[in-house]
Amino acid sequence: HVTATGVFAHDQEALVFRATANGKAGFDGPGYLVLTPLVLADGSSIIINRGFVPINRQDPASRTAGQIAGPVTITGLLRPSEPRNAFTPQDDPDKNQWFTRDPALIAAHFHLARAAPFTIDADAVPGNPGALPAGGATVLAIPNDHLSYALTWFGLAFALAGVFIAFAFKRLQTGAKD
Repeated sequence: HVTATGVFAHDQEALVFRATANGKAGFDGPGYLVLTPLVLADGSSIIINRGFVPINRQDPASRTAGQIAGPVTITGLLRPSEPRNAFTPQDDPDKNQWFTRDPALIAAHFHLARAAPFTIDADAVPGNPGALPAGGATVLAIPNDHLSYALTWFGLAFALAGVFIAFAFKRLQTGAKD
């Protein structure tokens, strides 16, 4: 958990498409993560994932109550940029169509000086004006590789048992001839 204080640059908000909210923030179905630069007192900026909005609320004019003016303090989870895979569509910054949370690309597009190489996923805040964007939309994907570990170790155990059986069988054959 980290905390940052600054002023949102709402005119530089990036919308990162998500096919589903995964039940987070009380929404199902497609929508966007709202990434807004938070300009700190020293002029540097951190891109804040303010939360999820349904696809029909992507226009900032449809959620003006959530466009907080003035200094704010954000508490949330520090996150690295998202990796892009072979199935991720290319971003189109000119149309504000993003498919990964890449703070370096977003900062470069909006000409943000001294932008942090990470994002902060804002916590869900009760009483957030307008309730949108809905914070607390962090999806933690902890890998569960236990099956592959088990298969690896049992495979190694069976291979070792096979080597031992072959060794013992060969030893018994050579011992029987002497």
